Amino acid sequence: MDSLVVIILLLFLIPGLVYGIVTKAIKNDKDVANQMSDTMASMGMFIVLAFTAGQFVAYFNESNLGLVMGIYGGELLTALNMDGIMVVVGFLIITAFINLFVGSASAKWA
Repeated sequence: MDSLVVIILLLFLIPGLVYGIVTKAIKNDKDVANQMSDTMASMGMFIVLAFTAGQFVAYFNESNLGLVMGIYGGELLTALNMDGIMVVVGFLIITAFINLFVGSASAKWA
């Protein structure tokens, strides 16, 4: 598993270099560096999103907030004595309500 990144790098780098040389898109090492930097420039938003998601997951793991919310949420559903379809409808309503705020926040970054 430690060498998996290197194996994937080589599986994509070697055919890409061969294709670039055959099509004459790559003439020297500067062309390779320019194409790699152009590709990574388009990854900026993904890197920011992945970093933010990673921090969120780390905070959830550190605080055990997910476990607490799961336990209290389960107790709430048990106390409400809801049947299957009502739980699904309630879940959809809560998810739609949360997406109202998440959607407006992500629109600022678009």
